[in-house]
Amino acid sequence: MLPLAPTYDALCDAFAWRIPERYNMGVDVCDRWAEAEPNRLAIIDLTGETRRDVGFAELKRLSDGLAAHVRGLGVGPGDRVGVLRPQSVWTAAAHIAIWKLGAISIPLFTLFGEEALATQLGDSSARAVVTDKDNAERLAGFDLETVVPDGLTLDTAPFTPADTAA
Repeated sequence: MLPLAPTYDALCDAFAWRIPERYNMGVDVCDRWAEAEPNRLAIIDLTGETRRDVGFAELKRLSDGLAAHVRGLGVGPGDRVGVLRPQSVWTAAAHIAIWKLGAISIPLFTLFGEEALATQLGDSSARAVVTDKDNAERLAGFDLETVVPDGLTLDTAPFTPADTAA
């Protein structure tokens, strides 16, 4: 939270980033909660016919398995990985998995046309894209790995996140 200040200039003058020496976003947004409160609600999934409540323990399991799979494709710290999926539990798990790898997630939107996808993927030098079955077909012409986690049997072992610096 920003502190109260009498003016905008005073607020700017008093502001300082507090950046920890070691930080992994995937751990912060998921794993810490999974350890502290595993059944705490992380996501309300309304993509199916019925509501599905997903707790942090399940989100950790999904993101750990996906991180291990993507690491097996040779993706590591500093690499860029696109996420081209409609909003779902797997979309959140994909971003978290990428962060756990120390890689950079690139949100790609399902409404992007071919040219926009080519620009985003080319400019970012993406190594892979986590997607769904429908969008995997759109990526067939690109020279990169596509991962459709919905149909994979993922490793269930806990994943050790990359030790990343700020």
